[in-house]
Amino acid sequence: MTVPLIILGVLVVVTLFSFRSISLNKINTLSDLTRDKQAVKTQYDYLVRRKADLEAELAEKEKLLTALVSSQQGPRIKTASEMRIDEDSEDERVSNLLLSMGKISLEENEKIKKKMDVLKMDFLTTSLALGFIDSELSQKIKKDQIRPKR
Repeated sequence: MTVPLIILGVLVVVTLFSFRSISLNKINTLSDLTRDKQAVKTQYDYLVRRKADLEAELAEKEKLLTALVSSQQGPRIKTASEMRIDEDSEDERVSNLLLSMGKISLEENEKIKKKMDVLKMDFLTTSLALGFIDSELSQKIKKDQIRPKR
């Protein structure tokens, strides 16, 4: 009778030892997971704050850039398509094209228009004669390579 009691005692001890080992492993795993969760939460909070800071910085720099561009460009020239105006003549189309391409300024455009009446030439020839555009650009426009389609 003592042998079965000894075996029963050993089995109880082994069972208790196994149960304790499993419980300790579970507790250690849960504490590791809790620690990892806290680390991820801390990193997440940092990234959320960093994102808010970067968005504020971006908004500030966009405002600054817009102000800088506005001050450097002056008033913006609208293209004919933006104004939804049908040009009446070939000279108006060429004038608007050169303005929108940035090849001539508003002042140069006015000078060309004044000289057109005096020289009795078209807009393209007058701007070429005054030296505001080069002959290569003039030829491209005449060949309809750059001229917008109606």
